[in-house]
Amino acid sequence: MLWFCTVVIFFSVHLAWANDIRVENIRTGFHETFCEVEFDLSWNNSWRTSSGPANWDAAWVFLKYRFRGQNGRPQVNWRHATLSTASRNHGVNNDGGIPAVFSPSEDGKGVFIYRSLEGKGPIRWQGVRLRWDTTSDRIPASSSAEIKIFALEMVYVPEGAFLVGDGVSPGRIHVGGDPKSPCRVTQDPPRLVNEPGGLWADGTPSKLPSGASGPSPWDNPSGTLSISFPTGHKAFYVMKYEISQGFYAEYLNSLSKQQAQARFPTPQEIKGVPRVRRVATPLLLMKVATIQQRHPCGQISG
Repeated sequence: MLWFCTVVIFFSVHLAWANDIRVENIRTGFHETFCEVEFDLSWNNSWRTSSGPANWDAAWVFLKYRFRGQNGRPQVNWRHATLSTASRNHGVNNDGGIPAVFSPSEDGKGVFIYRSLEGKGPIRWQGVRLRWDTTSDRIPASSSAEIKIFALEMVYVPEGAFLVGDGVSPGRIHVGGDPKSPCRVTQDPPRLVNEPGGLWADGTPSKLPSGASGPSPWDNPSGTLSISFPTGHKAFYVMKYEISQGFYAEYLNSLSKQQAQARFPTPQEIKGVPRVRRVATPLLLMKVATIQQRHPCGQISG
């Protein structure tokens, strides 16, 4: 079978600290039921510690693709590639003495990659392999497609209790009955009540950039949050740095028109916001590689 695949890689560059994450030297290998996407992955100032806070940084990597028609023109919509949810189906050929852990999301829409042992310093992994489950995505044989690879630096925040609320900001969360004291969030679902032992919030709206008052930050709820409500006590990942405007623009370009519009302010919403002076420094690097593969891929039934 003949496959044509154009690979586009996006990664954000942070000039202030030079902690840029990079995806380079892309290769693909198509098989009967999957495609193996291989690349080199690197970033600076990586760490993992077993003592407090006992956490690590990681790369969050996900793929998007879209088909090309027989005339060579790409389809409008990009689709999220489904990666294997089995960690054993991913790996790295040369880890440079820093073994890697692959932790796919439950839905296969991305994978966290991080060092397995305690340490700090740059990551230089050559031949990182991700298995794209083309069967799940119903990729037909003899297809022509484009692939975008996104990579973001993340930080793992372990499970634990914490305090929320600064005691002064409009709309702040606070302990019930005391608007100047933060509320301690634990594994027990909080009661939404303005009395000792409860969780409450200040109802003062903030000012929008246009000068108008924003929506009320608190709608006077009641009851107890469900055990499944994401209060932040359970472990989670958070972005290590903010992304560039260029990176976000490319992300919006990989969505449908309706999806993109829901994630970008309308002209009415940004009216009155001061204009930001354009800078000539590039905040986004893009590498494009055209790859031709002559490997079999099984026919996917509908």
